[in-house]
Amino acid sequence: MQITQSLQVLGAPLGHQSCLPITFGIRRVTIRFTSLVAAVCFVVMGTLLLMCVSELIFFKSEIVNTTNTSFFSVEYPPGFIDQDPSSQRLELFGRQFTNEFQHSSPSLNTAIRICHWVRLQQPNDESWRPQDVTFSERLRGDFEDPFSILRAQRAGAPAVCRRFAYLMVGAAESAGMRARVVIVANTFWKWRNDGHVMTEVWIPELRKWVLMDSMWDLTYFVSDTPASAMDVYNAVHLGRMNSISVHRNGSAAVSFSPGLLERRFSHLYLPLTNAFFDGYRVCLACEKRIGFEHLTNRYSPPYPMLAKEAGFYGGIMFIGIGMFLGLASIRLARPS
Repeated sequence: MQITQSLQVLGAPLGHQSCLPITFGIRRVTIRFTSLVAAVCFVVMGTLLLMCVSELIFFKSEIVNTTNTSFFSVEYPPGFIDQDPSSQRLELFGRQFTNEFQHSSPSLNTAIRICHWVRLQQPNDESWRPQDVTFSERLRGDFEDPFSILRAQRAGAPAVCRRFAYLMVGAAESAGMRARVVIVANTFWKWRNDGHVMTEVWIPELRKWVLMDSMWDLTYFVSDTPASAMDVYNAVHLGRMNSISVHRNGSAAVSFSPGLLERRFSHLYLPLTNAFFDGYRVCLACEKRIGFEHLTNRYSPPYPMLAKEAGFYGGIMFIGIGMFLGLASIRLARPS
């Protein structure tokens, strides 16, 4: 292969674009350096934008900010997609209990027993040690399917609050109770986030949601009354920390402390579905995508959804422009 390089580019007159002609066999490639540099700059800017917005929590999800506190308290929030009780996968999952909860009433005591069962699915071994998440794991993401989570937990997968919460929703739903995931966080950014994922179970006898943390086998109370996530959120921000307590159910409750609660309950999120057996999941683009409602008030500023979308689509646009300029900077021609 004959390669000839012209060094006349060093002496290119002002006002002319710098080029480097290279001959490969019978074809000549002309590279315009100014266009190539611009292409690289656009790609780098687009990549940096995408890296920045990917550090937001809920990067893959649509977040709706709401000031309506009743949305987090009513039994059937508007727009919420419930798990189909006739789902075959839901019925199959219920067989994991070996009839332990099949004839139990949907009471607080039953919910506490289910919470304890979920906690026992994680072995007491090295899986409880803090572990760094690899880049490939972050790129792949976690799963929401209770079957997959149960298999991973029993196999000794790292203990992660998110998996406990989704598993408890599946267990409670298969036992005939209504349950949903709730998320609390102290910031919008992953690298500073001290958030936690838990579960709320609807207790008919109390006519309210009750907050449970199956990772640490806890049930929350406010003023000695079973409490919802909204109850705990209000107690934290109204300065009534002393009114918050937990039913430990044998747990050491290492995740419960007034300072930790105050940080974690800066933001409150609610997924808009619990139909995890029907294929709903967290994803950038899929048919059954899980969205979230975020409580916004004087204590919790709005989630930056517009800024996230602008950064995401802006990054895609910059990379696209860079690729176009990169291709445009290279011209193939037969030598004269």
